[in-house]
Amino acid sequence: MADSPIARLTDVHASRFEALVETPGSRLDPPEVANELFQLGRYVLIEQPGIRVLAVINRSSMDACGVRLGLVPLGEIDEEGGFQRGVRNYPVPGAQVRSVGQDLLQQVFAK
Repeated sequence: MADSPIARLTDVHASRFEALVETPGSRLDPPEVANELFQLGRYVLIEQPGIRVLAVINRSSMDACGVRLGLVPLGEIDEEGGFQRGVRNYPVPGAQVRSVGQDLLQQVFAK
């Protein structure tokens, strides 16, 4: 359903999250790869045991630690893959952030 982790959650608020994409040393991925993964409007899945939250990237910046992503949580994905708007079970800092595949997005946004 989701790809390998691209970041770790670092900050959690009721209506926004922040994640850090650690960049090893001073080497960064080619811009086309970074654009694909961190483009504004891209959906991501935040996962930790028992919690899966769908979010959208609304901000990105870079500092000495790596690329920071601002995320807006949209809702939760249950164990069967169903989507529920809003978040009742919040992840904690350290949760994995993954890019989302088309199959999950089609399932979430199917009417």
